[in-house]
Amino acid sequence: MKENKTNKKNLKKSLLALALVGTIFTGGITAFLTDVEFASNEFTNGKLNIELTEEHWDPSNGENITPNKEVQKDPQITNIDKVPGYVFAEVIVPYENGVVANEDGTRKDAAEFEIASYTVNEGWIELKSTKDEENKTITHVYAYCTDLDHMTVLNSNEKAPKVFDKIKWANYVENQGLEGKKYKVDVYAKAIQSDDLGATDASTVYTKLQNQKPTNVK
Repeated sequence: MKENKTNKKNLKKSLLALALVGTIFTGGITAFLTDVEFASNEFTNGKLNIELTEEHWDPSNGENITPNKEVQKDPQITNIDKVPGYVFAEVIVPYENGVVANEDGTRKDAAEFEIASYTVNEGWIELKSTKDEENKTITHVYAYCTDLDHMTVLNSNEKAPKVFDKIKWANYVENQGLEGKKYKVDVYAKAIQSDDLGATDASTVYTKLQNQKPTNVK
């Protein structure tokens, strides 16, 4: 009788030991909750691309030009790509020192004068002008803006207003050595992205643009 009780106790101990071992092994293979997610995003670098056109400019109009003559010259900037931007126009005009006449033909005192003049259209404001005494030119910088504190964004496929429509040759007096002399009135269009630039005023925007030293002239 005692032997049976002993055997039962030993059997209970064995079963308990097996249960503990089973618990250990079960804990070792418990499945934990897991999850994996994945996102792949493609990015394409944007491109800022502008075009400068002069719809009514005829090169023959620049030949044998006479004092006080007006000719059509109408530079216009178009954003032809996807990235919006701020735009500037630089107009480089030669200057001379000499005598020009008033509309009635009377002479003015000798002074410095620009060889060509023009009237800037609405939407453009002059930011600055710089004289180059070595090359005898004055560079006028115009910003496309409502005022110099708020540049206007030129969006994709938009055209800015024409910078001006025509130029007028200086009414210089003859026999000053200017006859037959060749001049160039150059126009440069420049642009910089407007998004994420961190500035909207013309002075800061133009400084950032110049610091980039854009040189891709088509």
